[in-house]
Amino acid sequence: MLVHQLEDSHQHQLTVLNFANEPIAGTVRSEQLPAGGQVSDMFTGDGFATVDDLHSFTVELDAHQAMSLLVEVPPPDTSRERSS
Repeated sequence: MLVHQLEDSHQHQLTVLNFANEPIAGTVRSEQLPAGGQVSDMFTGDGFATVDDLHSFTVELDAHQAMSLLVEVPPPDTSRERSS
């Protein structure tokens, strides 16, 4: 897995690779990933996962599969500010 900070500081690009001859499943974890971040497939734009409080999410890849994922920082929660 490779994690890249994009020009927009609220976005990260992840390259996830499986070089094995069999499917794999695992956890992607990086302190660079923001908890609550929305993960989407960069090729289809489809939502993929949400980054949890441990800065991680799960992924499954077929044999010799690769993915390019976009992680976007969630917008700030302004509901607390309005209720104060």
